[in-house]
Amino acid sequence: MTWICKKAPDITKIRFRWFDDTPADNFQPSISFFGDPELKDHIIEPDEIVIKDQIIKIKFSYPLKRPTVREYVTVGGFSRVLLAQCIYEGYATIYDEEEQAVGNPGHYENLYNRKTSDGPYGIWGHDMGDISVIYAGYSPEEKLCWLRTES
Repeated sequence: MTWICKKAPDITKIRFRWFDDTPADNFQPSISFFGDPELKDHIIEPDEIVIKDQIIKIKFSYPLKRPTVREYVTVGGFSRVLLAQCIYEGYATIYDEEEQAVGNPGHYENLYNRKTSDGPYGIWGHDMGDISVIYAGYSPEEKLCWLRTES
């Protein structure tokens, strides 16, 4: 029997590291840090063009029962700081739309976990500030970015 192996797709891993005063003392930020107006002053290599394409899609899947894909457009490619801002804006819009549709479900008693809402996305378990991006994966072939997150 002969096995045919396809070439693995080209995938870029884009990391986001935050620092307060010293770049050597950095950490993985939560999504809420990406909304900070001073983001550029605290993220390592903010101006590096990490995606050369001018139109991309970002898939938001965690913590959503119903994932969604959003399109973003820029001129000259996406810098690390611009991509972080797009991720923040995407999550902020998702959480706002969910709350407008079904209200804020609150949190479980004696836990920090967010109750599940049954809106357009079905957000479960976490508020935006609980989610950290380990990295953003990007497929130039699909022009699709997805997020590897943790909470």
